[in-house]
Amino acid sequence: MKASDVTRVFATLWVHLLGVTAVVLATTLPFIDASIVQGYALAMEYPEFRTFSARDILLHIGLSAGIWALTYLTFTLIRKRARQRKLRTVKVSRGSAMTETLVILPAWMMLSMGIMQLSITSIAGVLTNLATFQAARAAWVWSGEVQGNRLGASYSLMLTKARVAAAMSLAPVAPGDYLHDPYFLLSDTLKSARAGMLAQQLPMLSSDQGAIAEPLVYILELEDLQGVIRYGDKKHLQLARSLDSTSFRLRSVRKLTWAYHATTVIPATVLGRSGAVVVYQHQIAMPLVPEIFGEQRNVMGRAGYYLPIIREFDFPAQLPANPSFPR
Repeated sequence: MKASDVTRVFATLWVHLLGVTAVVLATTLPFIDASIVQGYALAMEYPEFRTFSARDILLHIGLSAGIWALTYLTFTLIRKRARQRKLRTVKVSRGSAMTETLVILPAWMMLSMGIMQLSITSIAGVLTNLATFQAARAAWVWSGEVQGNRLGASYSLMLTKARVAAAMSLAPVAPGDYLHDPYFLLSDTLKSARAGMLAQQLPMLSSDQGAIAEPLVYILELEDLQGVIRYGDKKHLQLARSLDSTSFRLRSVRKLTWAYHATTVIPATVLGRSGAVVVYQHQIAMPLVPEIFGEQRNVMGRAGYYLPIIREFDFPAQLPANPSFPR
């Protein structure tokens, strides 16, 4: 093999490597923020979590490679057809191009939407891993308090804290650009989490940002008049709204609320292990493929197609806490 051929092969490999990397970043960055990165870095310190997450991370890289391959092949075919058209008459070229487009377009669109939905679903799986780790850690911390009958500790409190911890990790990937009923009953833990998320975005500074943000959360719920009028309407489920089209301040609280209601957490302490099982109902937002990836159901008044993502993680259980406070 000539030196020029070797150089060409390496250049091609670098182009594809950079292309796959660009797709990985493009399909990941919209769903992560600094807190998610920090949470994942903390979780990666545990060897069990690295093994737990390896499959989903590799799957996402593989899907990104598939998206890049589809993009590259499409570009190559377009260039090839453009060269072939130069060898034909204008009349025949136009007719054949139109026919080929009509034949290929439906299959190409379904394939494209399917791969993009798979990519989004794989990110949801990666974040569900982190959500499960956070929920399991909350259950691990509180299970000893509950077993020790500490004052103020209860199974319902442990469940709520684990569920909110999971929702905080799933909020970036949860579709939130829909109205949520602002009058449904909320736990104090979720109220605090919602107020804390909004407080970080307030331009004013005070000694208690959370106290200022908590009533504003309900005002934001009513900001979308179209959502108020069409709450629970299946026709309201549009792709643009599923992927969020309003301001971050408006949708961030909704995303957290939605993640909370789309998530089920089951704390489990068995054989000296303490952890949690997390079931996240991920909405399939891409058109043309919802029936392929999900099942039709209703979550918090929102009819749509959902894919349940189930994960489980645990730690060595703690000893029960001392039921008596130190004197």
